[in-house]
Amino acid sequence: MNGSQRAKALMVCGTTSSAGKSFLATALCRWVARRGLKVAPYKSQNMSNNARVVAEGEMGSAQYFQALAARTAPEVRMNPVLLKPERDDHSQVILLGQRDDELSRMAWRGRSERMWPAARDALHALMAENDVLVIEKSRSSCWVLPFSDSKTLTGPEVQRKIASSRGAVTGSSRKSRASVRPNTAAAPPMPRPSDRIATTATAGERRISRMP
Repeated sequence: MNGSQRAKALMVCGTTSSAGKSFLATALCRWVARRGLKVAPYKSQNMSNNARVVAEGEMGSAQYFQALAARTAPEVRMNPVLLKPERDDHSQVILLGQRDDELSRMAWRGRSERMWPAARDALHALMAENDVLVIEKSRSSCWVLPFSDSKTLTGPEVQRKIASSRGAVTGSSRKSRASVRPNTAAAPPMPRPSDRIATTATAGERRISRMP
């Protein structure tokens, strides 16, 4: 492509985690590649203990297999931030393929300022080198809201922000909100398409190789 142009970007979003974003992004990478375009996957942050080792270090399994589907070499810029959970309140940070112990010890608020430049630069570089970028959104599309005092918010924090912005809640409004709240207790477990893609390296590569 012309170096002065940037890739067209296609973002795959979902309403929940495990909605099938990784699976669809993999298929889109192959679909675009079959049309003779240079395509690469991108996911700024992935939280998973499923990782693959490439030349520059570790990257998420989903982006590894998406790169194979795109007929390009997997590299850590496709997944610049990999969080490997170690317990409920702690994760190991892999930044551009390398473990960063200092970031791993930091609170999340402090981490984001340090990780953002790496994710941004990786995105811009891939867009400069490809015709199309297939971007997989992390978690669901409703997890990041444009509150000025924070770039990222967790689910409970989002709820508190919304509640505080609305002021006092009357009994009738509580009742009306409760009546439309989805009942998730009886919901069946969601399938995990990313796990289906990346069970093992050899099995995943065989599936990718059979894609038309």
